Amino acid sequence: MEYKYATNFGCISDVISGTAESLELPGEGHCSINAYGGLYNTARIEINLPSEEDAQTVIQTLGYLPNLNTTYVGSGIKLDIEGDYQIDLTVMMTYDFEETTIFAFARQNGVQIPTVSITRETVNDTRGMSSISSIVHLNCGDVIDIGIRSRHGGLLLIPQNNASLVIKKLDTQICCDCIRKIKGECGHCNHCPRSSNEIKLYKGNC
Repeated sequence: MEYKYATNFGCISDVISGTAESLELPGEGHCSINAYGGLYNTARIEINLPSEEDAQTVIQTLGYLPNLNTTYVGSGIKLDIEGDYQIDLTVMMTYDFEETTIFAFARQNGVQIPTVSITRETVNDTRGMSSISSIVHLNCGDVIDIGIRSRHGGLLLIPQNNASLVIKKLDTQICCDCIRKIKGECGHCNHCPRSSNEIKLYKGNC
């Protein structure tokens, strides 16, 4: 007898097929991170920061790390799955101004994410490295990138491989390591589970 079981990953739907004898449901030990990605700068970057405090500059990152269920769009990471993500941001920079405030941050669709923001006061210091890690709920289709701004403007230098942004989805809704996946549409089917503890095997389509 042919059975189907459906999963709903935010905006990704999968239908998994098999017979009652051959279909293996994922169990303990099969869970893994099902969405991740990362960016870094492959070359030295020079940025002339505007003097307007609210003027944001996007850090151009051309290096892409291995990814899953994310898409690279220019210097940003576009998400295919909604959920809670860990965001790790690291920026090392040198600058030609001694007394100012520099802000480096992750952006969600061009908007600064408050909990993934670094503030650095520069007083008689022309070099600094800062990092931050936080957990943020992100939506399907969001684009995450790195922004930077300063209170007074000036020339900012970022050495090669010294700006990086890594995201990892934490709330894996379903574990599918041992199941053959067939892309399909589940729609608003009530059978679709939201966690691996709610897997339902049923006869027929969604």
